[in-house]
Amino acid sequence: MRPELIFIGGINRSGTTLLNGLICSAEGTNPLIHESSYLKSIVSAYHTGLQKYEEHTRYYFESKKHLLDFTSHIFSEFIKLTSSKYQCPETLVLKHPPLTPNFPYIYELAQNENLRIQFLILVRDPRDVIASLLRVRGKLQKTNDSEWKTLPRDMRTLSEYYNMTYQPALTSSNPGYLNSLAVIKYEDLVLNPPVVIDAIEKKTGISIPASAVTDGWERSNIDLAALESANNAWTSDGWGKGITSSNIGSYRNVLTTDEVMQVNRYCSFPMKKFGYIQ
Repeated sequence: MRPELIFIGGINRSGTTLLNGLICSAEGTNPLIHESSYLKSIVSAYHTGLQKYEEHTRYYFESKKHLLDFTSHIFSEFIKLTSSKYQCPETLVLKHPPLTPNFPYIYELAQNENLRIQFLILVRDPRDVIASLLRVRGKLQKTNDSEWKTLPRDMRTLSEYYNMTYQPALTSSNPGYLNSLAVIKYEDLVLNPPVVIDAIEKKTGISIPASAVTDGWERSNIDLAALESANNAWTSDGWGKGITSSNIGSYRNVLTTDEVMQVNRYCSFPMKKFGYIQ
């Protein structure tokens, strides 16, 4: 049975837009749309409410279940609104990388509203992710966009950003959430698309057209050409095109030997867990 909702997660520059574009090329899904950043405020409010329940939140809600019911209703209304806007597809596919740490809370909200949901999390070599973030930093500097200051050329800071994106989403003990989760390596996706696409299709019940893999995404409401011509720093050359493995190992052209060693150290757990180093 197809889920009603699919959330795509992973750190920025891990291939989340690639996976989103592929899945949204399938019939019965919404077209590729921009980040669901509005949801972050809703889910973060629920998370904060739980964390601060005894100190603050209990003065406003009768119980944690009351807080859950209240927030899940807002969550469900947003999902209904978005689904209606895109002609009520069988499966609504949403993405916003900063939502990834809150995936276990999204699961709770969806379950409380009896929404079928699955999560697909992309992981990528931390060295390539950080190198890509530094390329974005350079583009932002060229356009005098102050956002570049949020991406310092500091391997510890960027490595911690990587770790904290994944740690909450991959260490949950909720069996229902874990059963709804699939972790996909970016390298496997681009090096062996048929095998990974087949696994995604079996997990989701969605059929991704082969042409989307070889020739490019088929259903997008985002004007990718306009983003590129506007010199959007976060765009990728591969967006909207067929899958390529050309960016694997590209960190060697960006990071120094010392920086690589720092990333290996600071990201040692995910590097070993996902087989990037022994």
